[in-house]
Amino acid sequence: MTPTNVTGAKLYYAFSDLVDFHFAVVNDLNGNGFANDSAIPSALFRLGFNWGEEDHKSTLGISGGVGPEQGLTATRGANAHWDFFGDLDAIVALSDTVTLAAEGVYRQTDNLGVGKNQKAIAGLAALKYQASDVWDIGLRAGWHWEINPTVGDTNGAGGASTTGGFWNGTGATGFEGNLYSGTLGAGYMITDGAKMKLEYRFDFMQTAGAAANADFHSVMAEFAYTF
Repeated sequence: MTPTNVTGAKLYYAFSDLVDFHFAVVNDLNGNGFANDSAIPSALFRLGFNWGEEDHKSTLGISGGVGPEQGLTATRGANAHWDFFGDLDAIVALSDTVTLAAEGVYRQTDNLGVGKNQKAIAGLAALKYQASDVWDIGLRAGWHWEINPTVGDTNGAGGASTTGGFWNGTGATGFEGNLYSGTLGAGYMITDGAKMKLEYRFDFMQTAGAAANADFHSVMAEFAYTF
């Protein structure tokens, strides 16, 4: 009967049309299994601010989470190491045809042994332009900076965090360094309920250690129909 994934409960309350609040408790901030996990749950929240007309609403959210993710072992006391994050998100309707979205997050896990704490900083920005009744164009840019994911090895496969490895990948597929991405997409409304979308994405991986940098190109086509 022990949970093997992230399990919790959430409370939502709208103070008004302008302000709402989410609060949650979960058994673990990480979906990495529960060996040596603390018996104390972690807490999450989001405070949201909303404004604008119904068809062009904007929102700003302030989020955070914290919890002791490690239990008692032979080498450390119970609940001695904490995970936490802070997040700021926004979707702003700049006009009837232009919408801007952005998000930034800071994440940290206290190191379980010697060495530095694991940290990550990430950001995302997106712009959507409704060119006509049938055409829309989207731009998106992302950045992820992985800091100190391992102990004594900037490109090893082990992990200093409770996630057991990297936040930008698992085991040897993750890396310490920066990950940049950019996307250009276009959507066409064929008819009511039927839409075609084309998207190109470019990713660049800049490692902090001896491993070589790498880049990736992706093309995506999507057809969606709403009944």
